[in-house]
Amino acid sequence: MEALTREAIFEKYSGTVTDWVSTDCPADVARMVLARRGFGWNIPLLRAIIHAPCLREDGSTISEPGYDERTGLLFLSQRFWPSIPENPSRNDARAALTVLNEPIAEMPFVSDMDRAGAYALMMTAVLRPVLNSAPMFAVTAPAAGTGKSLLVDVASILATGHPAAVITPTRDEVELEKRLGAAALAGDSVITIDNVSHPLASDQLCQLLTQPEIQVRVLGKSENVKIPSTALICATGNNLSIVGDLVRRTILVRMDAKVERPDERDGFRFNPVDRALARRAELVVAALTIIRAYRLAGTPDRASPMGSFEDWSDHIRSALIWLGAGDARGNVDEMRAEDPEKATLAEIMRALPSIPFTVKDVRARCMVEPELREALALFIDRTGAFNATRFAGYLRRHRDRIVEGRAIQKVGDSAGHGATWAI
Repeated sequence: MEALTREAIFEKYSGTVTDWVSTDCPADVARMVLARRGFGWNIPLLRAIIHAPCLREDGSTISEPGYDERTGLLFLSQRFWPSIPENPSRNDARAALTVLNEPIAEMPFVSDMDRAGAYALMMTAVLRPVLNSAPMFAVTAPAAGTGKSLLVDVASILATGHPAAVITPTRDEVELEKRLGAAALAGDSVITIDNVSHPLASDQLCQLLTQPEIQVRVLGKSENVKIPSTALICATGNNLSIVGDLVRRTILVRMDAKVERPDERDGFRFNPVDRALARRAELVVAALTIIRAYRLAGTPDRASPMGSFEDWSDHIRSALIWLGAGDARGNVDEMRAEDPEKATLAEIMRALPSIPFTVKDVRARCMVEPELREALALFIDRTGAFNATRFAGYLRRHRDRIVEGRAIQKVGDSAGHGATWAI
């Protein structure tokens, strides 16, 4: 409304003075312009606001503040940025990786794969606005005070110049959806679900990670808006547990100080966040130098495909493998094995009848078979009754999912007895 009022003259008829008088742009006109999203108007589309240089898909640099028509990014910055080398070599990329390591040099990563995950986190923070999608980075450690949040803040400083926006975790998926949606609407470049103490699962989180655009509900209104999904999503927690579909969408970065009270150890010789702030320009240039060098080299040693995150894997994960830094994806089989939802499903399948059954059959057997009742405790109400509706929904949701070589399958359906299932 402010912009339109400044650029055009709006008048309305006043009965008091019986004449036309100046007025602000009507709200309906402003809403109409926004709803058109540039169609039929000379108004550029905005994908995201960035606060550090970035690379376009062709490898060219967005280095001048202002709007970039080719990407839809608005670069806002008042500081000086060193230039990114035009033709960096593999040796230049190795030197850049050394620079990228500076603020995280003393962090107690469990393995080289975990350090590679930290490098990937920092590089993704800078490149995320031009990527179609990017995985979630989950930073975990056995105890508090190990440096999980520090790592995420270092990555956020590269992209924005300040620590990451934090949302409080909750077991309520609806409430978590509201908090994630509010952060996405605010345009936060890096969003952290901090100090998660329960198994993390969220359908909206899966969409934020894989979809180029998402529908977000505006708080306090019965209104959904569609926005580009350009935020880097992170999660931190002690012995963090990732559940279900989120497992394949997550890069796990493990830390372990191997002391009883990590927060009371001698600590770092320097503060990683302060070092990142002091060296921010050099760190951003280092991240982009690695990516550009890998592209100019013809993207050799490309990693195996990573579903839903092909461009991230091809340009960030593969670049680190090319430099010998390790595979940032880590041990996916280990993550899947630790999925509590998968473990629960395996236990339930082992307990269910070996012959075809209906939900009614299982409810009846639960009354007389203590071991089956214990395995299906998830479906026992507070009154002690078996919740057949919830159990039927569970069977449908996990139908045909293979775990330990077994799966729940629907083998029949009848009007009188309902669906027949088999393991």
